[in-house]
Amino acid sequence: MVRLAPPPANSYLQQDASIVLLQKVTYYLERGSSVLRRKVNTSSAQPLIEGVRFFGFSYDGRSNLAQVQIGLEKEPEKTREISVLVKNMALGKSHEM
Repeated sequence: MVRLAPPPANSYLQQDASIVLLQKVTYYLERGSSVLRRKVNTSSAQPLIEGVRFFGFSYDGRSNLAQVQIGLEKEPEKTREISVLVKNMALGKSHEM
């Protein structure tokens, strides 16, 4: 259930309306430790992965893809990479990552 406050000035039919939920999700390697954390909006940051030796990313605005790299302490010779489509980037206030 979604409740709007204040209520909209006009009526909308369910089949003609849609709702978009925007979230600000932040990932960071905690300073002084090897814990990768995830924070959503203003919530407290939760541990995502322990034993991380490296976390990096880059963003390509033309393709709207973020390239993420993670290296683990237990496998120092390997770095894992993944490309992620950044949802709703155009709707955000800032294009910084």
